Amino acid sequence: MKTQTATASPILIILAFAAVYLIWGSTYLGIAIAIQSIPPMIMAGTRFILAGVILFSWCYFVNNDRAVIKDWKENSIAGALMIFGGNGAIVWVEQYLPTGLVAVAVASLPIWLAVLDRPNWRFTFSRLTPILGLLIGFIGVILLFSGGKKITLNDSPLAAISIPVLIAGNICWAAGTLYSKTIRSATPIFLRVSIQMIMGGLLYAIAAGISGEFSSLNINTMQTNSLLAVVYLILCGSLIGYVAYIWLLSKRPAAQVGTFAYVNPAVAVLLGWIILNEEITVYTIVSLIIILSGVVLINLSYKNVKG
Repeated sequence: MKTQTATASPILIILAFAAVYLIWGSTYLGIAIAIQSIPPMIMAGTRFILAGVILFSWCYFVNNDRAVIKDWKENSIAGALMIFGGNGAIVWVEQYLPTGLVAVAVASLPIWLAVLDRPNWRFTFSRLTPILGLLIGFIGVILLFSGGKKITLNDSPLAAISIPVLIAGNICWAAGTLYSKTIRSATPIFLRVSIQMIMGGLLYAIAAGISGEFSSLNINTMQTNSLLAVVYLILCGSLIGYVAYIWLLSKRPAAQVGTFAYVNPAVAVLLGWIILNEEITVYTIVSLIIILSGVVLINLSYKNVKG
């Protein structure tokens, strides 16, 4: 495995994992609410551009941080892959697929990270523990959202291509994650993250223009819940969750950080139980235990490994 000289407080590591585990677990619902009355590309573009500008302004005016052309180039690529390609796929397909099915598809991300992380193949695939962890976690998510329930798809013909779009989005996110880990720069990480969000957001704006979303936008029909959801996504999903994710990548192996894709669906189910009084059955509890077991195995596998 690659080693890294920089170290971080175990408390900061735990807090960062808590952010991507818990906060991102709630963003599936946040996105679904936001796009109820706001076109998806406009919503996502607004979310990331505003979050990026806020963070960039703080870095520039408060910390006096400066980025060079190389920083803009490298982080624009990372932002295009993760924010536009990866997150964009989720935003788009949530118009046509149930949130639970989206969560199951996204749960394949840790597997894609392991498959695409060629420099670490020898470590990952030569040991039984990380392989079992990846498989058990994925199976747990599938069980969580199956339970013998029939999944009803949107009547739109675009629903048929939503799963392939999600898979492509997963690959983009995994590729962007691994690419982000290769960036070696003295520029502070917060400034680099702000560039990723700004450039990813601009790609959303371009996509919104091409798809005609701006011409169909009606501010008067925007619902308060959707606007509040966008604010939540900006403050919590982007400024806390995404920043924590990129920071974690500089400290921990990608496959370990990617376990958020297993935990997020479980968090979404628990939030539904706590906030919306949704039913939790014995089957659900067993599924959550299976997911947790997979995550624990993966984390134990990488316990003494640096990013």
